Amino acid sequence: MNSARPELWEPWEGNLPRHDQLVPMGGKVQSLPTVFCVATVEDRVPRVRRLRTIKKLADKCLKVMHAQFEAIYAPSGRPSVPPERLLKGQLLIALFSIRCERQLCEQLEYNLSYRSFPDTDLVEPVCYPTSFTQNRDWILSTDAAPELLKQVMVLARGKRLMRQDHFPVDGSFINACASHKSFRPNDVDDDADNNRWSSFKRQNRSAVIPHVALSESAIRHSAVADEVSSSPEYRASLFVWRRIEQIFGWIREVSGFRPTRYRGEFKVRSHGHLVATAYNLLRIAMFLPA
Repeated sequence: MNSARPELWEPWEGNLPRHDQLVPMGGKVQSLPTVFCVATVEDRVPRVRRLRTIKKLADKCLKVMHAQFEAIYAPSGRPSVPPERLLKGQLLIALFSIRCERQLCEQLEYNLSYRSFPDTDLVEPVCYPTSFTQNRDWILSTDAAPELLKQVMVLARGKRLMRQDHFPVDGSFINACASHKSFRPNDVDDDADNNRWSSFKRQNRSAVIPHVALSESAIRHSAVADEVSSSPEYRASLFVWRRIEQIFGWIREVSGFRPTRYRGEFKVRSHGHLVATAYNLLRIAMFLPA
């Protein structure tokens, strides 16, 4: 009877290796380092990583600002840190809770995911932290941070990720990096108490209806009127208010904006724009495919 069953084992027809050519199964450590390597930073970063999507969105917004960067820099002189890298470095600090610029420059040396975000090559040296901070102070003194936030908002509107029917406004307290001696009183005094401050008590605010949370305790009574608390707009506002608190929580805890990093009103405002830009880029990337 002729069986069509294939053979489960086939004999080795080649030459067996000699004893001195055998390689142990445990592998062998390469003692000499590789001098020439054909690879890029992008080859070592995981493909399915949200940071890649955030980088593409940030590059698209920074490309629109190229003419603005050319206008604020001199046409000739000593090469500086590119403004795109300065702004991307601030985005990395906000996204990954990096403590300071010195720690950022340290992690750019060995963290390839961070290194690929500001388009730093494998063999390119990382700038010194002092140079980074000096150039960072200069870029924060310009309108680059507000313009970057503006371009991100334009990008979000183009992708239909923003609503136009409801515009909530809220505020939050942050710790200022300042002493009590740096406080300056306001020059407006309209309540005749000679403290150079303005009072808004008992003033008519008919144009704005504040939507604050109700106090249901027996000790404290809420100041919200019954006609306001029973309206559908008030219930929608409280629903959106929870989401706003989540944004404030991320800004204070993750991005490190609970105490301000910098001194000066303009720098603090620019830093706030960058933190908001980082959060918006993260939100946009969550709605896009990786």
